[in-house]
Amino acid sequence: MTDGQLLFAVFTAFYLLECVRWLPVAAQVFRSWTSRRGWSLLQPLPYLAGRGVGPAITWPLPPLGGFMVTQSWPILPDEEGLCVAPGQLQRGRKVRWADVNLSKEKEMVRLSADVTVLCVSPRAAKALVKFIASVQSAKPDERQPLIDEFWLRSLSPPAARAAVRKYALAASVLRWPCICLFMLCFGWLPYVFWWFSGDVLRVGSAMVAVLVLDVVVAWTWRRLDQRIFGDAISRWTQVLHLIVMPAHAIRALDLIGLDVVAPSHSGVVASVLLPESKARAVASAEWRNWKYRQASMLGPEVVAQVLVRLGACFRRLGYQVDELDAPPTQEYGSKRYCQCCHEQFVIDDARCQSCGDLETRAWPAMDNRAG
Repeated sequence: MTDGQLLFAVFTAFYLLECVRWLPVAAQVFRSWTSRRGWSLLQPLPYLAGRGVGPAITWPLPPLGGFMVTQSWPILPDEEGLCVAPGQLQRGRKVRWADVNLSKEKEMVRLSADVTVLCVSPRAAKALVKFIASVQSAKPDERQPLIDEFWLRSLSPPAARAAVRKYALAASVLRWPCICLFMLCFGWLPYVFWWFSGDVLRVGSAMVAVLVLDVVVAWTWRRLDQRIFGDAISRWTQVLHLIVMPAHAIRALDLIGLDVVAPSHSGVVASVLLPESKARAVASAEWRNWKYRQASMLGPEVVAQVLVRLGACFRRLGYQVDELDAPPTQEYGSKRYCQCCHEQFVIDDARCQSCGDLETRAWPAMDNRAG
């Protein structure tokens, strides 16, 4: 292998690493391989997860696809305190407002000396710290309106639609410079090295072109990030990273997708991005997960506030809660089914281990049985 081939292999490896995002296992990833359509919903790969995070792979080739991430509530707040939400390593742990002692390190938020939660990004962690601090500092009789606003914001269809429009705006501006940079790095630059490796002028010109495009992408990203999020944070460290790392600059749009819909619930974002049937399936799975599995793990008192707000949100989206909780179509020979994941069983006393040893349910007597 020549030095040029080795350099190209190393650059390719760096780029493929940029296509992998390590996210909390509770995150929901909306991904597409086209510029606007073909969205699908997936979670970080569970069999590669460790310490509460797992990899999510973005589409690596032009037009570089789409990538947006949501996280449904790292915490469940009420007037008494916080409960760590499902998907976190310490789910179910409760911290009273008087015992909250906040600190933040990148994506991790420490609620007390021994209780932490993971967010999808440092910006999401900062927003969570800001919310918790505002509720903790409020008087007890002023906390409920802040908590209600927290739930309303995450379950707001207009907010989700606005966030998706912002991402579309960013993609329309940033995608083509990133695609041009991809073509330059994986097409023109290898060609010049292969045929004109001794020509300093041609090789130098190609490398200068890469640097110029890096600067264009970095500056464009900075303006878009400031326009979309508007928070007063320093972006120059990220700008310098984009300039000196072409593999990172190619994936600059992912930096916006990581945060733009993060405050919204996945069921609401699904209603904006996915076809009606798939969005309804996402809402059904989310409703059943909270009603059955999480209620058995966290307790009905904690889950009740979630179900009330989820039900109201889904009704606004035009879903009937009874339909979301409908049993699946019965397969031949099936005697019971899991009311949470809809797995079917052929023995009478089966329990669903994948849903936390959840008791299964017998088929309603009036159901039509599959032949």
